[in-house]
Amino acid sequence: MFEGLLNISHEDSILNLLFRFAHWHGLAKLCLHSELSLAILDKETTDLGDCLRDFQDRTCASFNTQELQREKEAWERRSSAKAQPSVPQATVPVKTKTAIGHENPQSAAGAHGSMLAKVSGHWPKTFKLSGYKAHAMGDYVLTIRRYGTTDSYSTKSGELEHCWPKGNYKCTSKKEYKRQLAHIERRQARLWSIKHRMDALEFVNSDAKEVLPADKPALHHQIGALEKLSEDIHEFLKIRRGDPAIKDFVEKLKTHLCPRIKEALSVPSNASPDDTAMTSEGVFLLQERLYHHKIMWVNYTTYDARHAQDIFNPRTSPRD
Repeated sequence: MFEGLLNISHEDSILNLLFRFAHWHGLAKLCLHSELSLAILDKETTDLGDCLRDFQDRTCASFNTQELQREKEAWERRSSAKAQPSVPQATVPVKTKTAIGHENPQSAAGAHGSMLAKVSGHWPKTFKLSGYKAHAMGDYVLTIRRYGTTDSYSTKSGELEHCWPKGNYKCTSKKEYKRQLAHIERRQARLWSIKHRMDALEFVNSDAKEVLPADKPALHHQIGALEKLSEDIHEFLKIRRGDPAIKDFVEKLKTHLCPRIKEALSVPSNASPDDTAMTSEGVFLLQERLYHHKIMWVNYTTYDARHAQDIFNPRTSPRD
């Protein structure tokens, strides 16, 4: 598909670059990683960076590229709409917005680019590795080690954040809108906080019974499986900021859960070191949420070697 498009001096480097990209993309999108696959991805990232720099220095420098006709017509229409009546129509419009990863026609292209634009009507476009996407490629291995495979999270939240101020901009007076947008954000945050507290209070005070699983005396304790009332762990820590009881709460919670997860997985004693090497850093909280329950059963053995059970219910008054 790409063979024969360019002369032989550039064809090999482009085909090699395409193969490196496909290999790197396949490794980065794996749904299951090991130390070996991450080491291969790390080396492939280095090799891909070398290929990109060679492509920029040798191949791109050999070709004179410029913007498309539709791009030229688009910024000409925008410039004409913004032009003042005093500005002559024959004046070449100044381009102020460029695509990510390309040179600024005014600052980067310099005088030569301006002369070229005046003669041909098209701004020059050159490939650059200074864009964010090229910069972020080197962080993939570290990110996968820290947060898991790339299918476990999404950048959609950050990329769609611009929709929020655009939508609330209509609610402002269009004057001093930054301050008004900040007030709207704070007001919405307070309303969400009030609603969350009211929902939690309504659930705790309700008469709905939480169904417990079948009684299993061999277990130390049992709690309900209802997931109706939950709380974001970061919001939980934010509300209780300054409380000594929550110091290093997440780290202590993961340290507490790690050996119990190993026990639940029933890792055999003769397992290899790789199977038992899980640490608290490998524990991830599902959806980063904590769940509240109404009652808990605790099984224990009395002094006379009999089975007994206590029920804890935070809604009732304490009794000895």
